[in-house]
Amino acid sequence: MSFFMWILTLAGVVVVSGSLLYTILIIQEQKLKRTYDSAIPKAVQDHPYIRNPVIWTVVIGTGLVLFYIFYEAVIYGYL
Repeated sequence: MSFFMWILTLAGVVVVSGSLLYTILIIQEQKLKRTYDSAIPKAVQDHPYIRNPVIWTVVIGTGLVLFYIFYEAVIYGYL
């Protein structure tokens, strides 16, 4: 991989990690304040991280990006 690709990869990982951290902090803040816009189902209250679609999107997107990076590295013989 070229140096430019490594920089883009690092930038992508930083953005995804920051988004995940920010989402987790928001969840914890709302949990402490108990400020909810509407009633939340009990199943979601018991598992706020597992049932959060934003977290799932970040996790799945990160996995796909890492898979693609690994695939390209194998195809072009960098690994």
